[in-house]
Amino acid sequence: MKALYKLNVNEFTKLVEDLHLTNWLIRDDSASSRKKQVENRPYFVDLKQRAEAEGITASDDEIISWLDTLNLLYYVFDRVDNDLLNKLQVIQEYVIPFTHKRADYLLVSSNKILILEFSYDKRGKEYKFEKKLTQAIYYKELLSNLLPSYIQIGTYTFLINPEADLNGANISKYNKYNKYRNGDDFANNEKISDLGAYINFFFSNRDDALLQLSFIDGYETGLNEALEGDED
Repeated sequence: MKALYKLNVNEFTKLVEDLHLTNWLIRDDSASSRKKQVENRPYFVDLKQRAEAEGITASDDEIISWLDTLNLLYYVFDRVDNDLLNKLQVIQEYVIPFTHKRADYLLVSSNKILILEFSYDKRGKEYKFEKKLTQAIYYKELLSNLLPSYIQIGTYTFLINPEADLNGANISKYNKYNKYRNGDDFANNEKISDLGAYINFFFSNRDDALLQLSFIDGYETGLNEALEGDED
């Protein structure tokens, strides 16, 4: 298996902490400018060397995106059930066989694979979302043609917002889960909670189709109420 990393969640958490990325912020700046600020830092050098060792050709801009998504996924896992965390495998930059295509992340447990694709919400939300969604679906199709039919494959697209301005000040954004605290929160926190909830949902056991249609209808409402209760 060709990938940048294949880790369980504990190993993934340790990687992010060892790279000192837990307080990493995504600056509202160009990738080239951000790269110049960190290209000599150990975490950037370590990821670049890791890519070379695994035979993965990656631009400096891509390494910046790895730093961003490692941090985001670290906090996403805070929103995932512990029982599931113990079963998940995290595969970063998985190279799909017979292609040169790489999926940002695969989350794998039992007979299920969730393809995660990340991009930046900089050029219009609809355009960027549709582009990344199409890419994720394409990867799903490629894997579906290679894997047995009993393997269930899902996709999720995450558009990243900048979290700090050029001066380093935090960028706040309305968070539907924090409406009792004026709704303001770090720019990506609502999306982080949404992805964590989706991971829990996707990897849950769902056998009865009619029951699950009803479950889907009430899932987000139930999640909102639970999170609001935590704020009291």
